[in-house]
Amino acid sequence: MRVKLEYPVTTRNASNVRVWKSLFADLLRQEEYNGSKGAYTVFTLKDREDTVYFGKTFYSLYKIYMESTYTDPTEYDFAMKVFGSWDYWEELTTRSYVKQLVFEWREEKNKRAKSIVVKAMMEQIMSGKASFSAFKYLADGGYLPMEVNSVGRPKKEVKQEDPTFFPEDKKRFDSILLDYKKPN
Repeated sequence: MRVKLEYPVTTRNASNVRVWKSLFADLLRQEEYNGSKGAYTVFTLKDREDTVYFGKTFYSLYKIYMESTYTDPTEYDFAMKVFGSWDYWEELTTRSYVKQLVFEWREEKNKRAKSIVVKAMMEQIMSGKASFSAFKYLADGGYLPMEVNSVGRPKKEVKQEDPTFFPEDKKRFDSILLDYKKPN
């Protein structure tokens, strides 16, 4: 049996007090779920698959988040659709039981967005419609993770090769640049 999910979910109890942990089946014990807290439980914090707790199937907030932020990376539409309030979502993301998870979800969302952009740039390059900045971004490896500079005196370190950078990609981008610059 699947839990009924209606948007926006109820985020306040009968006393008009906001509910937090009660939304997540993973965070409740059986007796809490059977009590008044279970009336608000609709989500699981598990990744990808909807999960069964207490004999009922709960919706994965991760899955809903990823689907909702695909076209709106600001999370605003997601917050309004699911919780009916941006403030509620902001406060929820500061709670210890979801803070790290939401951080990971956001990282994944950003990687997905960057992947979409790089693919679109590659399609523009292949079709001959790309701008110079697109070439430069790809040639310079702008899509690769950047190093974070530490504060203080520079450290003498041996420069190591970036394991995510593949020399054959650089050669391919360089050859595309050369072909693009050749006069017809």
